[in-house]
Amino acid sequence: MGSPASEPFRENDEFQHSVTVGDFYLSEKEITNEQYCRFLNANEVFRNGQLNVSGFGNQKCIEAHEWGVQYIDGEWRPAPGKSNYPVIKVSWFGAKAYCDWAGGRLPTEAEWEYACRAGTTTPFNTGRNITTLQVNYDGNYPYDGNTKEKYLEHTLPVGSFPPNAWGLYDMHGNVWEWCSDMYEIYKSDPETDSPNQSSEPNRVLRGGSYDKGARYCRSAYRSRAFQAGSNFNIGFRIAASL
Repeated sequence: MGSPASEPFRENDEFQHSVTVGDFYLSEKEITNEQYCRFLNANEVFRNGQLNVSGFGNQKCIEAHEWGVQYIDGEWRPAPGKSNYPVIKVSWFGAKAYCDWAGGRLPTEAEWEYACRAGTTTPFNTGRNITTLQVNYDGNYPYDGNTKEKYLEHTLPVGSFPPNAWGLYDMHGNVWEWCSDMYEIYKSDPETDSPNQSSEPNRVLRGGSYDKGARYCRSAYRSRAFQAGSNFNIGFRIAASL
């Protein structure tokens, strides 16, 4: 886990170390607006997007907006034409609540990177570069001196690009994905994976997004955000232990 010192644009918090992960499932695609609306309606969540989240009390889970989920006539609906787009403006609490409801959980950071890499050791699971034919990212900022490409300025339906070697779509780009872990600096000793529950208030985000350059989409890149926060470039996918 992590990146070699020779990897271009490597960050200081990516030093390589050994982590043992158990067997797990991971959804092949990011959770969509349609899927999230089913969850909200099943739990009778009101317009304010608040729900009692196990272990955390009443929390803001989602924000209605014209590009994602909307609250109309007492129910949640995907915005027109956006049913199969990744849900966005969802907080970490909202991602956790969905996973609890669906009988799963958020992936750990180690599980996420393991699944993203799909056996690769290069900066991306596509190799040493990504293109806008493979990933939804800001092509104005290509990786390590490669040619500039287009920038779409918005998310795309899940599964719009080819999957990685393990059949997982959009592990790079489209939207950042919440992980279960709170952010902290890696330990240097080999360890067995478990969700990090430090006192740090920020949760880990992985994968980059449509509005970020290629360097942020690398398999090893780590970002973080306040767990109650949300943004137009943050979504999630669901995991489950075997």
